[in-house]
Amino acid sequence: MEEQLDRRFTASGAGTGLVMTHLTRRFTTPGTVNLTGGAEYRLLFLQRGSAVCGDKQMNGATCLLLKPGQTLPCRFTDEGVICGFGFRGEDAERLYDLICRSLTVPVVTHPAPQDLLQTFDAATSLPDTAAGDTRRTGLLYLVLSGLIPEDAAQEDEMPYGKSALIYMRENYTRPISVGDVAKAVGVSRSWLYRCFIDYTEQSPAMYLRSLRMERAKSLLRLTSLSVQEIAFGVGYEDALYFSRVFSSYTGTTPSRYRKNP
Repeated sequence: MEEQLDRRFTASGAGTGLVMTHLTRRFTTPGTVNLTGGAEYRLLFLQRGSAVCGDKQMNGATCLLLKPGQTLPCRFTDEGVICGFGFRGEDAERLYDLICRSLTVPVVTHPAPQDLLQTFDAATSLPDTAAGDTRRTGLLYLVLSGLIPEDAAQEDEMPYGKSALIYMRENYTRPISVGDVAKAVGVSRSWLYRCFIDYTEQSPAMYLRSLRMERAKSLLRLTSLSVQEIAFGVGYEDALYFSRVFSSYTGTTPSRYRKNP
């Protein structure tokens, strides 16, 4: 029989899209228990046994997703094992809303329940280091993404992708970064990347660069502005850095492009 587990990680999750903070495994006995999210979000699943949470049946293919401070009484109908992931971060609330927005009881079915235990075991085996935190985060995104209904993902992602595109078109002449775009739209950088890829099939950084470079090409062809003035005019505070980006984008320097556009 597996050992009980209560393992917390030192990663704070501050400024990150998502981070795994806690892994638990404990035995269950018949009876009612109040399950709570505590100070973090929690994803719980049964490795063995069955339970009823609210009016929802839980088994090996279902998961219970709890918000911080949320408590739900669950009646375990037999002896078993319950496992859980604790997590927090900028994407946590958005993922919870995507998965549970239409549910009165946050019990959802995972399409590949065998992956839950494999992911749990893989996360348990990783060291409490920066590399381990990064790999655990990747595993957590995979598990949670499998719980998102397809229509919910489409509804949520399109407006953010469109809003980011509009914001960049209106502000690319200022020295904004992708982080600034994410902040303006109200999502994390990692979530912006996902939404924007789905909406445009390219990354936010690539799109922002193309806006700036196409405008710079136009200014080089049609005006006598200096390279430095053009750099400032398309959002670059460093003319040398602008020239390197322009050369990478076009295969030639700004000065040569002006002579042979």
